[in-house]
Formats: sequence, C-alpha cells, structure tokens
Amino acid sequence: MDIAAGAVVVLCWGCTPLLKKTVGGTLSTHEFSLLNHSIVTAVFVLLAVYLLSTGTLDMKNYKNLGKKDYFYACIIAVATVVSSLCLMYLLKKRDASVVMAIIQPLAILTTLAVGVLLASEGLSTSKIIGCGLVCGGVVCLSLKPPEVSTPLHVVTVEK
Repeated sequence: MDIAAGAVVVLCWGCTPLLKKTVGGTLSTHEFSLLNHSIVTAVFVLLAVYLLSTGTLDMKNYKNLGKKDYFYACIIAVATVVSSLCLMYLLKKRDASVVMAIIQPLAILTTLAVGVLLASEGLSTSKIIGCGLVCGGVVCLSLKPPEVSTPLHVVTVEK
C-alpha cells in the first residue's frame, strides 16, 4: 500500500505542473489559483460530507486541538496558497520540466534541513551523500544547455 500511495503522489506531482501550465495559460496566476482552490475546496466539502455520512469523521478530534495546532494549520494554509501562486508564476515563465526539476530537489533539501535543525530528525551518512547528489543534480539542471540549431530526430535504420 505504501508503494501505491507513493506512486500516486509521484504521478500527481509529476503531471499537475504540466496541466497547470496548460490550463493556466489563459488565466492570470491569481485567476487560476482561485479557480483551482475553489475546486479543491468543493472536493474537500464532498469528502467531509461522505466521511460524516459514513461515521468515519469524528468532529471531537477538532475540539481536542489547541491554539498552537490551529496556528500551525493557518501557517500551512498560507504557505500552500503563497507557494501555489509562486509556482503558477514560474510555470508561466519557464518550462514545467525545468521548474519542477529544480524546485522539487530543493524542497527535499529544505525538508531535510528543517527536520534536522527543528524537528530533531537524525542525520546519517546516507542522508548527507543523498543531499550531495541532489545538489549536484540541481546544478546540472540549472546549467544552460548549448544551443541546438536543428531539432533532434530519432533515426531508424531499415534492414
């Protein structure tokens, strides 16, 4: 189940930037973000109605949250909106494959650093080596490729 869930995340995170670039091409960054978040809100409302109707959503759990939990939830919500707006801005200016190839590794490095520095997560040799490889990949992706005068074509050889 973990592999399937991971595959869904990778598929969604891999495809949605291209779809956002396609759909967002006719709307401004703010217009598309409002449309997208409105649809997401509608989906979550339907999910909440379903979970309430099946008895699998316990509203008491929300009452057990403290002010600190709600504060963090607000920070997460604002960060989601701000990052979505910035991503749409970048996707309008650059190829999605380049934007995501640079942003996602940097997000991995940021998560690792914050986890080690603020969340008491451990730092191992394999994490350090992995970070080095990620940094190398980001540098390679950031390099401007040489100009190609003609498009590359696949050549087939007939027997």
